[in-house]
Amino acid sequence: PAPPMRVFLEGCPSLAGRTVAFLVSGVMPFAWGRRQTLDQLRQACESKGATVIGSGSVWVGPGHDRRADGVADRVSKLF
Repeated sequence: PAPPMRVFLEGCPSLAGRTVAFLVSGVMPFAWGRRQTLDQLRQACESKGATVIGSGSVWVGPGHDRRADGVADRVSKLF
């Protein structure tokens, strides 16, 4: 995750009882970083007691607005 997100998660005393989902984006292929970021976010949130209910990933390139809207819609429906 980006440094600001790491600092935020490290500073959280607890996420117990919280339900979370997250969305990541990137210009590189999924296997070159976004998958690892999703895994790290899941680990960090679960280690703080959160229940992770899903995640999404968007490649930033031509047509990314349409893809981002679709992924954001799918993730938001998890709640």
